[in-house]
Amino acid sequence: MLMRLSLAHFLLLQLTAAAAISRRTTSSGTADDYNGIRQTLAHYAVALDAKDFAGFDRVFTEDVFAAYGPGPGDLNGLQQLKEGVEKAMSPVTSQHALTTQLIDLHDSESGRHGNGSSSANSTTFFTSSLFGTGEYEGEIVYAYGKYEDELVKLGGGADADGVPGTNFKWRIKGRAVLYMGPFTGNASILGL
Repeated sequence: MLMRLSLAHFLLLQLTAAAAISRRTTSSGTADDYNGIRQTLAHYAVALDAKDFAGFDRVFTEDVFAAYGPGPGDLNGLQQLKEGVEKAMSPVTSQHALTTQLIDLHDSESGRHGNGSSSANSTTFFTSSLFGTGEYEGEIVYAYGKYEDELVKLGGGADADGVPGTNFKWRIKGRAVLYMGPFTGNASILGL
């Protein structure tokens, strides 16, 4: 199956690639930063598989832009993301496994701010097992791909997001979902 990229998806991919080439890794990142990012990414998979779309509040910024490709498409803002992903996931239950991951921490373009904000980019490979419900009971589709994320570090109070001893949280501000091959199984359960 050939997947067409929307212009917005294509531009986000180009910006992500350009940022990956031009950004610099700094020594200001700590183990807590890496753990906070991993925790945020894990919250996404757990919320998605539980269909707890309100849980996306612990994952994305209010002004997130996400290019999901087939299914939800391009989504602007947290509310549109919640609604688009919920609609796309309505005919299935799922299990998302996050695998190989690379996190690149760097200071924001304007440097450190009063709230200690910084940014990061991450690449996280995933495998999705999507199990049909209703008329598609017993049908399965598998998807393989990666999330290319731009994250920002925000203040958040004591032990924000469950990382003991921290007073910050990481949120995804931009996401591109890139599929690494064709869906396997009955993709029609997703309306594709």
